[in-house]
Amino acid sequence: MKQITTLFGIIATMFVLLTSCGTITGRLSKVALVDAPRNLSATADGERVEISTDLTVSNLKVGTNRDTYYDYYSPIVKLDKHKTVTLKLSSSGSSGSVDLKPKFSGNYLLGNMFLTGLTGTLVDVATGNHRQHIRFVDVPAVLAGKPMSEWRSKHQLKKAIKRSAKGK
Repeated sequence: MKQITTLFGIIATMFVLLTSCGTITGRLSKVALVDAPRNLSATADGERVEISTDLTVSNLKVGTNRDTYYDYYSPIVKLDKHKTVTLKLSSSGSSGSVDLKPKFSGNYLLGNMFLTGLTGTLVDVATGNHRQHIRFVDVPAVLAGKPMSEWRSKHQLKKAIKRSAKGK
């Protein structure tokens, strides 16, 4: 009987720990740097952050005989999604900064509700992992000192990523 109780305890603990999407994905959120020049450098709250290349946009084209996936990669930085971060970008003598505040992510929360039920949702809300930063930063606008209200739209930024990936 003691073995059954111990096994039940282990299973219940694993269920609580592993049924939350944000907790599994970690503390960092990916932020794409759209139209970033090659010599771009970035700091977050005064500390240098690595700019790497990662998947930022995916498309599915449904065909009659087959479906085709298109994946587009762009420069990204990873930022702590639990706090507001001042991202400073510099390139060839020009620089600019923007304050990125993590916001509620309905996609994470809805995904949790459907995939993990109430447990995963509660764990993510309790740990703050239901938030993320904006996904796209308009680098030319930041370097020009423009406020977010003057940036290109999310749709335009996605199109720019696709164009740069195709070399156009």
